Amino acid sequence: MGRPLKAIVTVKLADHGVSARKQWLADMKTEAAISQIYSVSGETDTVVMMNLTDMEEFQELSQRLFAEDENVLQYQSLFVLEQHKFDLAL
Repeated sequence: MGRPLKAIVTVKLADHGVSARKQWLADMKTEAAISQIYSVSGETDTVVMMNLTDMEEFQELSQRLFAEDENVLQYQSLFVLEQHKFDLAL
């Protein structure tokens, strides 16, 4: 079946303290659907790349990982419509 649905989620955290941030990142790293996590500068704190089986999986994960997490102040989901380049080689 694979994971054909790709989502990019930007996350603003409520608590930027070292221990809260480390715990939140540790929780994210355990999820099979999450392929990449980046701490970034700017209006958001973190960018999470997800590879999902379907929208139902996204809804379950986004509710559990983002909406119900007290340390997540705000999140926005973007879905990949077309992939034009994907190359991880240096």
